[in-house]
Amino acid sequence: MADEPWVELSDAIGALRRELAAARLAGAGEPARFALGPVELEFALERVFCRLLPVLDLG
Repeated sequence: MADEPWVELSDAIGALRRELAAARLAGAGEPARFALGPVELEFALERVFCRLLPVLDLG
């Protein structure tokens, strides 16, 4: 998972809303219509620890 890009939660939800709105508009006037039910999202969280070490001047 560390190689995958980070996505902010608000960005992910906003992108989903935009995609749903675009799909609704694209389907306007089409004979086959679908009703949107509950939407569930799953996100993985990663907690990263970083310890700062003192810098040694060897010069």
